Amino acid sequence: MKNAARQSVMGAIRHHLATARAHETLPPDRDALPDAPEALPAVEGVEACVERFAERLGAVGGRAWRVRGREGAVEAVVSILTEADVRRLATSDASLVGAVLPDVLAQVDGLELVDRRDRQALFAAGAGLSSGQWAIAETGSLVLVSSEEQHRLVSLVPPLHIAIVPTTALLPTMAEGLRRVGSSGPASTITWITGPSRTADIELTLVVGVHGPRHLHVVLVDDE
Repeated sequence: MKNAARQSVMGAIRHHLATARAHETLPPDRDALPDAPEALPAVEGVEACVERFAERLGAVGGRAWRVRGREGAVEAVVSILTEADVRRLATSDASLVGAVLPDVLAQVDGLELVDRRDRQALFAAGAGLSSGQWAIAETGSLVLVSSEEQHRLVSLVPPLHIAIVPTTALLPTMAEGLRRVGSSGPASTITWITGPSRTADIELTLVVGVHGPRHLHVVLVDDE
Protein backbone atom coordinates (compact mmCIF):
# COMPACT_ATOMS: atom_id res chain seq x y z
CA MET A 1 0.00 0.00 0.00
CA LYS A 2 1.42 3.39 -0.98
CA ASN A 3 2.03 6.03 1.70
CA ALA A 4 -0.84 8.30 0.67
CA ALA A 5 -3.31 5.41 0.64
CA ARG A 6 -2.03 4.16 4.00
CA GLN A 7 -2.47 7.59 5.55
CA SER A 8 -6.00 7.81 4.14
CA VAL A 9 -6.98 4.42 5.60
CA MET A 10 -5.44 5.16 9.00
CA GLY A 11 -7.09 8.57 9.04
CA ALA A 12 -10.48 7.01 8.37
CA ILE A 13 -9.94 4.49 11.17
CA ARG A 14 -8.98 7.23 13.64
CA HIS A 15 -12.01 9.27 12.63
CA HIS A 16 -14.47 6.40 13.10
CA LEU A 17 -12.93 5.37 16.43
CA ALA A 18 -13.20 8.92 17.70
CA THR A 19 -16.82 9.13 16.54
CA ALA A 20 -17.66 5.83 18.21
CA ARG A 21 -16.12 6.96 21.50
CA ALA A 22 -18.00 10.26 21.32
CA HIS A 23 -21.24 8.27 21.12
CA GLU A 24 -20.10 5.94 23.92
CA THR A 25 -20.16 2.87 21.67
CA LEU A 26 -16.54 2.09 22.55
CA PRO A 27 -14.77 2.38 25.90
CA PRO A 28 -12.45 5.42 25.92
CA ASP A 29 -9.43 3.28 26.85
CA ARG A 30 -8.54 -0.18 28.09
CA ASP A 31 -8.86 0.97 31.73
CA ALA A 32 -12.59 1.42 31.11
CA LEU A 33 -13.10 -2.23 30.23
CA PRO A 34 -15.00 -4.26 32.83
CA ASP A 35 -13.01 -6.47 35.15
CA ALA A 36 -12.52 -10.04 33.99
CA PRO A 37 -14.70 -12.56 35.82
CA GLU A 38 -12.99 -14.21 38.76
CA ALA A 39 -11.66 -17.69 38.16
CA LEU A 40 -13.50 -20.55 39.79
CA PRO A 41 -11.82 -21.76 42.97
CA ALA A 42 -9.45 -24.64 42.41
CA VAL A 43 -10.71 -28.12 43.24
CA GLU A 44 -8.77 -31.10 44.51
CA GLY A 45 -9.41 -34.83 44.49
CA VAL A 46 -11.10 -37.08 41.96
CA GLU A 47 -14.67 -36.51 43.14
CA ALA A 48 -14.39 -32.73 43.02
CA CYS A 49 -12.67 -32.85 39.62
CA VAL A 50 -15.35 -35.13 38.15
CA GLU A 51 -18.12 -32.86 39.41
CA ARG A 52 -16.44 -29.70 38.12
CA PHE A 53 -15.58 -31.27 34.75
CA ALA A 54 -19.16 -32.48 34.20
CA GLU A 55 -20.50 -29.06 35.14
CA ARG A 56 -18.15 -27.14 32.85
CA LEU A 57 -18.57 -29.58 29.96
CA GLY A 58 -22.34 -29.31 30.27
CA ALA A 59 -22.08 -25.53 30.20
CA VAL A 60 -20.51 -25.65 26.72
CA GLY A 61 -22.96 -28.21 25.33
CA GLY A 62 -21.21 -31.52 26.02
CA ARG A 63 -22.15 -34.40 28.30
CA ALA A 64 -20.08 -36.37 30.78
CA TRP A 65 -20.74 -39.99 31.73
CA ARG A 66 -19.15 -41.61 34.75
CA VAL A 67 -18.79 -45.38 34.66
CA ARG A 68 -16.78 -48.15 36.30
CA GLY A 69 -14.34 -50.28 34.37
CA ARG A 70 -14.38 -51.61 30.82
CA GLU A 71 -17.91 -52.98 31.00
CA GLY A 72 -19.25 -49.62 32.11
CA ALA A 73 -17.44 -47.90 29.26
CA VAL A 74 -18.88 -50.38 26.76
CA GLU A 75 -22.40 -49.82 28.10
CA ALA A 76 -22.06 -46.03 27.86
CA VAL A 77 -20.65 -46.07 24.31
CA VAL A 78 -23.34 -48.53 23.15
CA SER A 79 -26.05 -46.32 24.67
CA ILE A 80 -24.70 -43.18 22.97
CA LEU A 81 -24.36 -44.84 19.55
CA THR A 82 -27.78 -46.48 19.77
CA GLU A 83 -29.54 -43.29 20.80
CA ALA A 84 -27.88 -41.40 17.93
CA ASP A 85 -28.65 -44.24 15.50
CA VAL A 86 -25.02 -44.37 14.34
CA ARG A 87 -24.32 -46.84 11.54
CA ARG A 88 -20.67 -46.03 10.74
CA LEU A 89 -18.01 -45.61 13.42
CA ALA A 90 -14.46 -44.27 13.10
CA THR A 91 -11.98 -45.00 15.88
CA SER A 92 -8.51 -43.98 16.96
CA ASP A 93 -5.86 -46.58 17.70
CA ALA A 94 -5.75 -45.85 21.46
CA SER A 95 -5.57 -48.84 23.78
CA LEU A 96 -8.68 -47.72 25.69
CA VAL A 97 -10.64 -47.70 22.44
CA GLY A 98 -9.32 -51.11 21.44
CA ALA A 99 -10.36 -52.53 24.82
CA VAL A 100 -14.06 -51.68 24.34
CA LEU A 101 -14.39 -51.89 20.55
CA PRO A 102 -15.10 -55.65 20.11
CA ASP A 103 -18.01 -55.57 22.57
CA VAL A 104 -19.36 -52.30 21.12
CA LEU A 105 -19.41 -53.78 17.62
CA ALA A 106 -21.11 -56.92 18.94
CA GLN A 107 -23.84 -55.02 20.80
CA VAL A 108 -24.81 -52.32 18.26
CA ASP A 109 -26.77 -53.92 15.42
CA GLY A 110 -25.54 -53.01 11.94
CA LEU A 111 -22.59 -50.94 13.16
CA GLU A 112 -19.83 -50.69 10.55
CA LEU A 113 -16.24 -49.82 11.39
CA VAL A 114 -14.72 -47.43 8.84
CA ASP A 115 -11.06 -47.24 7.88
CA ARG A 116 -9.59 -44.26 9.77
CA ARG A 117 -6.89 -43.94 7.10
CA ASP A 118 -9.56 -43.23 4.47
CA ARG A 119 -10.47 -39.56 4.74
CA GLN A 120 -13.53 -39.95 2.55
CA ALA A 121 -14.80 -42.73 4.79
CA LEU A 122 -14.22 -40.57 7.86
CA PHE A 123 -16.49 -37.89 6.45
CA ALA A 124 -19.22 -40.53 6.02
CA ALA A 125 -18.88 -41.77 9.62
CA GLY A 126 -21.68 -40.99 12.04
CA ALA A 127 -19.39 -40.94 15.07
CA GLY A 128 -15.75 -40.91 16.09
CA LEU A 129 -14.47 -42.79 19.14
CA SER A 130 -11.18 -41.72 20.71
CA SER A 131 -9.42 -41.63 24.02
CA GLY A 132 -8.17 -38.52 25.77
CA GLN A 133 -4.81 -38.10 27.45
CA TRP A 134 -6.09 -35.55 29.96
CA ALA A 135 -9.31 -33.78 30.91
CA ILE A 136 -9.35 -30.32 32.52
CA ALA A 137 -11.92 -29.86 35.30
CA GLU A 138 -11.61 -26.06 35.31
CA THR A 139 -12.81 -25.68 31.71
CA GLY A 140 -14.41 -29.02 30.76
CA SER A 141 -11.70 -29.47 28.12
CA LEU A 142 -10.10 -32.55 26.61
CA VAL A 143 -6.44 -32.80 25.67
CA LEU A 144 -5.52 -35.25 22.90
CA VAL A 145 -1.86 -35.84 22.06
CA SER A 146 -0.95 -37.36 18.71
CA SER A 147 2.04 -39.25 20.11
CA GLU A 148 -0.42 -41.31 22.18
CA GLU A 149 -2.93 -42.11 19.41
CA GLN A 150 -3.84 -41.34 15.82
CA HIS A 151 -6.92 -39.33 16.62
CA ARG A 152 -7.07 -35.98 14.89
CA LEU A 153 -9.68 -36.54 12.16
CA VAL A 154 -11.58 -39.09 14.24
CA SER A 155 -12.20 -36.40 16.86
CA LEU A 156 -12.79 -33.53 14.43
CA VAL A 157 -14.71 -34.80 11.40
CA PRO A 158 -17.72 -36.99 12.41
CA PRO A 159 -20.77 -35.15 13.78
CA LEU A 160 -20.59 -37.06 17.08
CA HIS A 161 -17.40 -37.44 19.10
CA ILE A 162 -17.11 -39.87 22.02
CA ALA A 163 -13.97 -39.76 24.17
CA ILE A 164 -13.04 -42.34 26.79
CA VAL A 165 -10.92 -40.89 29.61
CA PRO A 166 -9.79 -42.49 32.88
CA THR A 167 -10.75 -40.45 35.93
CA THR A 168 -7.08 -40.66 36.89
CA ALA A 169 -6.37 -38.40 33.89
CA LEU A 170 -8.53 -35.57 35.28
CA LEU A 171 -6.53 -32.42 36.09
CA PRO A 172 -7.90 -29.57 38.19
CA THR A 173 -6.71 -26.56 36.17
CA MET A 174 -5.69 -25.46 32.70
CA ALA A 175 -2.30 -24.47 34.13
CA GLU A 176 -1.72 -28.06 35.20
CA GLY A 177 -2.81 -29.27 31.76
CA LEU A 178 -0.28 -26.98 30.08
CA ARG A 179 2.42 -28.19 32.44
CA ARG A 180 1.65 -31.84 31.65
CA VAL A 181 1.63 -31.19 27.91
CA GLY A 182 4.93 -29.35 28.17
CA SER A 183 6.58 -32.21 30.00
CA SER A 184 5.11 -35.06 27.93
CA GLY A 185 7.71 -34.94 25.18
CA PRO A 186 7.40 -34.06 21.48
CA ALA A 187 4.10 -34.53 19.64
CA SER A 188 3.20 -33.51 16.10
CA THR A 189 -0.27 -32.36 17.20
CA ILE A 190 -1.90 -31.46 20.51
CA THR A 191 -5.65 -30.94 20.27
CA TRP A 192 -7.60 -29.02 22.92
CA ILE A 193 -11.36 -29.64 22.75
CA THR A 194 -13.89 -27.67 24.80
CA GLY A 195 -17.39 -28.79 23.92
CA PRO A 196 -18.90 -29.32 20.46
CA SER A 197 -17.54 -27.32 17.53
CA ARG A 198 -19.00 -23.82 17.32
CA THR A 199 -18.46 -20.71 15.25
CA ALA A 200 -20.02 -17.27 14.86
CA ASP A 201 -20.41 -15.07 11.81
CA ILE A 202 -19.72 -11.35 11.62
CA GLU A 203 -23.11 -10.67 13.23
CA LEU A 204 -22.16 -12.97 16.15
CA THR A 205 -24.78 -15.57 15.29
CA LEU A 206 -23.55 -18.76 16.96
CA VAL A 207 -23.77 -22.00 14.99
CA VAL A 208 -22.79 -25.42 16.34
CA GLY A 209 -21.15 -28.13 14.26
CA VAL A 210 -20.10 -26.20 11.16
CA HIS A 211 -16.41 -27.10 11.43
CA GLY A 212 -16.56 -30.22 13.57
CA PRO A 213 -18.70 -32.40 15.83
CA ARG A 214 -22.15 -31.18 16.83
CA HIS A 215 -22.17 -33.44 19.88
CA LEU A 216 -19.48 -34.40 22.40
CA HIS A 217 -19.73 -37.14 25.02
CA VAL A 218 -16.92 -37.84 27.47
CA VAL A 219 -16.98 -41.21 29.23
CA LEU A 220 -15.05 -40.94 32.50
CA VAL A 221 -13.92 -44.39 33.61
CA ASP A 222 -13.11 -45.33 37.20
CA ASP A 223 -10.81 -48.28 37.82
CA GLU A 224 -12.57 -51.59 38.37
